[in-house]
Amino acid sequence: MTYYLYKTTMIKKCLFNNFFKKIKFLFVLLIIIQINGCALHDHKINISIEDYSIEQLYELSKKEINKKNWEAAKYYIKKITADFNTKTVYQDALIDLIYISWKEGKLDESLSQISSFTKIYPRNPRIDYLLYIRGLINSTSDKFIFNFIGKRKISFTKDNKKILSAIKDFNELIEKFPDSKYSAHSRKYIKILNNLLSKNELNIAKYYYDNKLFLAAINHAKEIIEQPNNLYHEEASKIIEESYHIINNDHMSS
Repeated sequence: MTYYLYKTTMIKKCLFNNFFKKIKFLFVLLIIIQINGCALHDHKINISIEDYSIEQLYELSKKEINKKNWEAAKYYIKKITADFNTKTVYQDALIDLIYISWKEGKLDESLSQISSFTKIYPRNPRIDYLLYIRGLINSTSDKFIFNFIGKRKISFTKDNKKILSAIKDFNELIEKFPDSKYSAHSRKYIKILNNLLSKNELNIAKYYYDNKLFLAAINHAKEIIEQPNNLYHEEASKIIEESYHIINNDHMSS
């Protein structure tokens, strides 16, 4: 019996020692991995400005942008903007930062950056590009709602303001930079956005027409007629004609 207890105790002790050794090994392994990871991390991001020119840093940032590695790109850009703010590339880096904010979905931040940049550097040769980006942001920052929610309740003002802002941005680009490579695309976007606005007005006009609010229907349909070259002139004209016809008949019968 004594021998059995002794043997059992020794087995338990051996198992405990083996378990402790494994835990110790894993702990040491984790420390080694962490140290190596930190060293690798430091190797990747800790760049001495003295070892890189601003042009080299900018090229590094562009490579990261092309790979959509936004955080890495921002790191290089911050190095540029912190230490080389008197260089021409500095402004290009700020524009790239605006682009990154847009691609990250930080639309308000991107719009704010554009506003600040255009005020500080109004003669920058890439202002047309910033106007183009601002137009794209304003045309996509809110979903364009075609007015009818639930039981045909109207909710459109907020979205229309964004669309109108986008049209204004594209028009400004065309007027100030008629030879810009973004002008042709801006004209296409203006046409698309005007059609969206006209469709929006048509839905509202139809809503008022269906609810026998004919004067309101006429007013919104006229908004469509006043917009040149949109797809909904014919439908708007029909609403105006039929609304006036019903109004006149009501007057004659009364």
